[in-house]
Amino acid sequence: ILAVPLVARRGNRHARTWAKPFGQEGWLWKRSQYARVWRRRYLRQVGVVLQYWTVDPSESGEPQCRGVIDLAGGRVFASDSTYLSLVTASGHTEEVRAPDRDTRDQWLLQLSVVLQRDREVRASRICP
Repeated sequence: ILAVPLVARRGNRHARTWAKPFGQEGWLWKRSQYARVWRRRYLRQVGVVLQYWTVDPSESGEPQCRGVIDLAGGRVFASDSTYLSLVTASGHTEEVRAPDRDTRDQWLLQLSVVLQRDREVRASRICP
């Protein structure tokens, strides 16, 4: 498997880390849009899209996807020690929470790399 080397800053030290080219996946907590309660969801990143389920799709015989977050043209940033804010191109914000800081950092790194590549591709399509 190929990986992309990146230097991530944590505190006053720099750590070399590797972004997965085929996507990140795992259990996170996602804040619901209407009731604003936290619900445990299995998230899978495919390109600039996040899909989520109530069960692990690899263990449950392809259950129906509960939703999709399209981050094309969007942003991602850490909003707390375990929280991520996912901002879509239209300005809609989704909040997710990782079980720990390291998991949050893995998701933040992976999504940041993918979104940077997306911005570069979009910029290369613009005529001078």
